[in-house]
This record gives sequence, C-alpha cells and structure tokens, in this order.
Amino acid sequence: MSKSNAINGSIDFIESRLTEAIDLAELAQQTFFSKTHYQRLFRAIVGEPVMEYVKNRRLQLACRDVQAGSIGILDIALKYGYGSHEGFTRAFKAYFGVTPSEYRKCSNPNETEADVMLSNELLNRIGQNAEKTSAILSNFIEEAEKLVSLTNKTAESAGEKGAAATIVANGLSHLAQRMGQLRNEAVRNLTAGGRSSFEMFDRIYALIRCIDDGVFQMHLLRFFCGIEMGRISPPKDQFEAIDADYAKLCSEFAGNKEHMIALMNEAVELLNEDIKQEAANCMETCIKEVNKAIEIGESTAASAHAAAKSLNHRGRAFFHIAKEVSAGIDMLKNVTEDFNILQDNALQNLSTALSQLANIVYSMNIHGFNASVEAARAGNPAECLAAAEKIAQFTEVLQTTYRQCETLCSEYGRLTELTKRNGPQCKQALTEKHIDDILFQSRIVSSQFALESERINRETFRALAQTAVTADTNLMKTRNVAEYREAIAKFLQALNREISTLEIGGSFAYLAKEYENFLKHI
Repeated sequence: MSKSNAINGSIDFIESRLTEAIDLAELAQQTFFSKTHYQRLFRAIVGEPVMEYVKNRRLQLACRDVQAGSIGILDIALKYGYGSHEGFTRAFKAYFGVTPSEYRKCSNPNETEADVMLSNELLNRIGQNAEKTSAILSNFIEEAEKLVSLTNKTAESAGEKGAAATIVANGLSHLAQRMGQLRNEAVRNLTAGGRSSFEMFDRIYALIRCIDDGVFQMHLLRFFCGIEMGRISPPKDQFEAIDADYAKLCSEFAGNKEHMIALMNEAVELLNEDIKQEAANCMETCIKEVNKAIEIGESTAASAHAAAKSLNHRGRAFFHIAKEVSAGIDMLKNVTEDFNILQDNALQNLSTALSQLANIVYSMNIHGFNASVEAARAGNPAECLAAAEKIAQFTEVLQTTYRQCETLCSEYGRLTELTKRNGPQCKQALTEKHIDDILFQSRIVSSQFALESERINRETFRALAQTAVTADTNLMKTRNVAEYREAIAKFLQALNREISTLEIGGSFAYLAKEYENFLKHI
C-alpha cells in the first residue's frame, strides 16, 4: 500500500467516526506506521496535523447541525465530542468567527423550493476538500508571516537600503491577511449554511477566483521584490537571500494553487454528478408513470375490443374506437422510448415526447366521448357502458401522467442546463480573468522596463520599451494571447542583445529573466 493510499484510507476511517472517539494510536496502527511517522506523513500529505483535521471536520459538520436548528447547541457539542457548551462555543468561534447561537440566528434554513438540495454525503466529500484547501492556505499564511518578520528585521538593520524591502513586506503582510480572511470566511464555510447546488456552484467558483487572484498577487510581490533588490548597491547578500525566499514562497504557493483549484474542480464534478443523477431520477420516474398508464391502457383496450365483439355486425364503429385506443397505447410505448434514449438533443426530445403525450390525452378524450355515444346508440349494453367508462377513467390517468411528466421534464431540463451553464460559463469567466491578469502583469513589467530605460537614458532601450507597450495595447484590443506571446518572444531576443552591450545588466537582466518566466506561464 502506498503512503498516499494509506493516508486516504485513514481519512475515510476518520470520516466514518467523526461523532465517535478517535484515538491517534488506533489511526497509526491501521496504517501500520508508528505514531510519529503517521503524524508526520499525514501532515505532509493533507497539510495539517491529523487531530487538527479531525477537529476542523467535526466543526464543519457541527455547523450544519447548528444551521439546521433541529437540535440544541449543547446536544451538538456533546455529539461531536465537546464536554461543555462553553468549550464548543470557543472552538466554533475560533473557526467560523461567530458563536453557534449567532450563526443560528443569522442562518436562513428555508432554501428556495426550486433549488437542488445536496445530500449529506456530497457535502461531507466537498467539506473534506475544503479542509485540505484550508490547510494549504494556513501553511502559506504561516510561511508568509515568517518572511514578513525576516524582511522587516533585515530592512531595519540596513537603514535606507531597506526602504523598498519594507514596502514589499507590507504587501505580503496584506496578502497573508486576505488569504486568512478567505480561509475563515469562504473555505471553512463552504459547506455551512447552504445546501443548494446553485449556491454551492457560486461559492466554489468565487473561491477559485480568489485563490487565483492571491497567487497572481504573490507573483507581483515576487517581481517587485526582485526588481527592488536589483537596484540596491552592493553589498546586498542579505537582500538577495530575501529575494530567493520570496521566489521560493511564490513557487510553492503557485504549485499549491493548482492543487487547491483541482480540489475545488473535483467538488464541482461531484456537484455535477449529483445533479445529473437527480435528472436521471426524473426520467426514471417519467418512464414508471407512463408504464403504469400503459398497463391501465392495455386493460382498457381489451375491454373496448370485447365490447365491439359483443355487438357483432353493429360493432364496426366501436371496433374503430377500440383500434384507436390500442394505437394510443403503442404511441405511449414510443414516448417511453423517447424518455429512455435522451442524449445530446435531450431537451428537444423531451419536447417531442411531451407533445406526443399531450396528443394522446386529447385523442383519448375524443375516443371516450365517441364510446359513450356508440354505447347509447347500441342501447347501452353493459359491456359497452363498462368500456366507455374505462376509456374515460384511462383519460383521467393520462391527464395526471401528462402533468407529472411535464413537471419532471421541466425539472430535468433545469438540472441539465444547470450543469451546462455553471461549468462552461464559469470556466469562460476564469479564462477571461487569466487574460486580464496577463494584461495587467504585462503592463507592470513594461512600465518598469520603461522606467529603467529612462534611468539609463539610451534610445535603443526606449525603443524596446515602446515595443513592449505596443504589444500590451494589441493584447488589450484583440485579447489574442498567442499573438502577444510571439511579439514578446521577439522583443526578448532584442532585449538580450542590448543587455549584452551593458557593463552592468542590473535590473535589465532581472527584467529579461522576468519576461522569460512570463512567456513560460502564458
């Protein structure tokens, strides 16, 4: 068993025991690791200590119980292993920022009836991914705060040389605070308070955008740190070390971003699968209802045929009615086939099936009326009266079936459109944001390049600066990233040729390196 599989199995065990006592020794024993090795491995893979994970997952589940309002807060505290109301309240407030009572007052348990409500199992799985994301953000915040402290100490000891480093450190401190707020308000509350798929889609994609934005800001801080450190006159060993630390933190955060976004995208897929299953259930119910109608219809058709046969030569008209009833049954069978073979043209097929069903109901009304008339003309024999009554009853069954299927098909269409709308639309929005980020970052780099060109006072560098600005302008107009990348690649070749003519490349060398990294990312 691989180490990651062992920890995943351990997480599954933890999830099944969150309302029971969980012993660290038992967890380690299940994975066949020592307690020390198990704890170290769990933190390396999940991103936080094992008992911290247990505590946070219990609080997430407790939050949903608080929001539901069906049991008292003390009972919830005891359910999740807290010995008192006070202890639970402290832990709850530390995690969510409000007390359980405050949260319950602010919650709105009455979701819109039209919303698709998520199962506890699905919420648990999304909650696990949210907790892993929370742990990643916590690690980033911890490392960022250490780097801020180190930078400020170094800047203070360096006097005037450290002014720029202090500004960058302030930027990193603000970013750490923002990520802490994101963790506390968005990540940890992802599954709390709402069980609507609509709301969950919005929460997840808003979270992805915030994570993406945070990493983008970290890239900018790394860039500004590098450019400012490049301007400091020697000796600057201490600042070069800080520059390296910023680059390392940025690289780790960017790598973890992909993992966090993968966790959130996995949550989206879980949502989509859940909604698709709901949609499939709608169709299964439609098919069951139509099949029930077919059973009743076949009995009705048999009764009509028997009535026509009992009239002998006078039964031609009644026999025609019986054949029409049988034809209606065959059409109903076609409707079930349409419900069974829903594929790419699902909504169009549904519309066709419902239209067929409506026509069958309309026709059966006419057949029922005609059967009553023919029974009267034949002297109201018992078999004909019974057949006419059965057709009338069958018509009522069909009307009810149509109404049920119309509602179910409408719900199926809404669910199907929900999965189509949320995925592509949100992905398109993220794509547009990435282009905006590229444009914003390119403007910053080209602006810094223009500033350095003025400082060096050389026309060749001014001309290159104008080339970079033109590429930015074209990207803003066309939003064609491929064309922009080609233009910057040519610009970079020319820049490297000019740098080779300088005695001290300094900040231009750093900018060239930045453009190289920029090209790789886009």
